[in-house]
Amino acid sequence: MLFDDNEHILLLEHTFRADRGWGVPGGFICKREQPEAALRRELREEVSIELDDIKFLFTRTLNIGQVELFYRARVIGEPKPSSFEIKSAKWFPLKALPPDLSKDQTGLIERALELDENSE
Repeated sequence: MLFDDNEHILLLEHTFRADRGWGVPGGFICKREQPEAALRRELREEVSIELDDIKFLFTRTLNIGQVELFYRARVIGEPKPSSFEIKSAKWFPLKALPPDLSKDQTGLIERALELDENSE
């Protein structure tokens, strides 16, 4: 989850999410790649940004062999699509998320904010 000031979140409109394009940034880890390195690589490849202040938040398991890791980080640079996978990148106010954002994605954002608030 990429927040700019606890009031906005960076969401990407992904070409592979046909029914609901907007969602939190994500990607896959390459063989022998560390999770934080994968996070940095994916965001560099997809929206040409660097990250600072990376903080692990939580994991969730979707299917056998698929585990999602969620982080909070600060963005360095202005996000702009730099991969065929991404249609657009936009900062959304947390109180005005895209109407077609799935309930799953909304729930993940809410969980990240709650966990982050409880850790302070």
